Amino acid sequence: MKRLLLGLAILTTPALVSAQTIPAPSTEALLQMSNEFQQELTSHILPFWQKNLPNPTNNGFYGTLDDKGTATPNAIRSLTLTSEILWAFSAADAEISSADYKKLTDYAFADLEKNFLDTKHGGVYWSIDSSGKPAQNHKQIYAQGLALLAFGEYARTHKPALEQAKALYQLLEKHAHDKTQGGYVQTLNQDWSQGKAPDSLNTGAEKTLHTQLVVLQAYSRLLALWPDTELKKNHRALIDLLQNKLFDRKSGHFGLNFDGDWKPKNDAYNNGLDQETAWSLVVAAKVQDDDELIQQTEQFALKVATNGLMALDGTGGIVNNPKDTNKDWWAQGEALVSFLGAYQISGDMQFFMGAMRNWGFIKAHLVHPQGDWYWGTDAAGKQRIEPRANLIKGPLHNSRAMLEATYRLQLLGALNKPAHQ
Repeated sequence: MKRLLLGLAILTTPALVSAQTIPAPSTEALLQMSNEFQQELTSHILPFWQKNLPNPTNNGFYGTLDDKGTATPNAIRSLTLTSEILWAFSAADAEISSADYKKLTDYAFADLEKNFLDTKHGGVYWSIDSSGKPAQNHKQIYAQGLALLAFGEYARTHKPALEQAKALYQLLEKHAHDKTQGGYVQTLNQDWSQGKAPDSLNTGAEKTLHTQLVVLQAYSRLLALWPDTELKKNHRALIDLLQNKLFDRKSGHFGLNFDGDWKPKNDAYNNGLDQETAWSLVVAAKVQDDDELIQQTEQFALKVATNGLMALDGTGGIVNNPKDTNKDWWAQGEALVSFLGAYQISGDMQFFMGAMRNWGFIKAHLVHPQGDWYWGTDAAGKQRIEPRANLIKGPLHNSRAMLEATYRLQLLGALNKPAHQ
């Protein structure tokens, strides 16, 4: 056991030796690490949200927790936060059945149905006030995709929720899908008409990577539950779009913001979104059940993960980009999954080492002593003073990272076992 722990300690620090000189992790090491990720989820991340976010006065959730974890009772509440809570606890419940998780998923689903659904025009509101009245009622397509993703995850164990997911899908295809240029627009008016609807994400773009990605993830989940022919075609079109129009092969990064015909607004990129998109494309290809597409997206993911390794700094954290050297919580989780996925595909130890370096950074700099993770750090690794929860910070990214990491390491451990075991 001491030798095992020593080996893991080596892998969680920046290595000066070549990846080829370090042996592959043993089955015991892989399974121990998978247990560590699961414990982080069940003992540290989820309990924080379970304890601190439900607001008994409105049968919903608090909209903001400040940097000390204190709730702001009258804060605006976002669709993003409630959807991420529903997704995180639904995903955990599907993998680690728990009466407590089930209770919170039912609570979050009821909150979305009662307070965020637009009963007149369909779809969901971006935000509401603490009393449940719409604060921003336009159709932010990112929000529609995120709600669809959450409904789909909840439907894994609560089949009636599948109808809500299907309804959102039909609305997106009817109103937000650009049938000419491809992809999905950024924002529409409340009645789904085009016009001067605000963009709550302040991108100044007609289309964005972020919106395409969340729609892809939502469609991947929905297609796994509902093998509809038209959905499969639209899902495949998104896979092709992301690789062929949004990815800049010269820079090796995805563009962020575009006009209507996919001309980039600038050359900005985000390392976290690069990694998230890469591993999500592999998942999408597997849902398509197309061997050639799986192989192609896997090779693509290896290239993106290799670029991600170069974005790790000396602390093991992945920086947002060269101009923004902050290291946000969500980007670390996406990098961790991407690197482990690349190791699954290739067996190349540089990816496993990168994942362990990144996990070392997370444990040293992001894991909060009172639960969940800090927002992020500056370049030097100092925690930034930011809210513990707000309109855009919820539990999806780090919960998903822990679930994905647990699953991937368990699978690798099982493959490592001799046939007689």
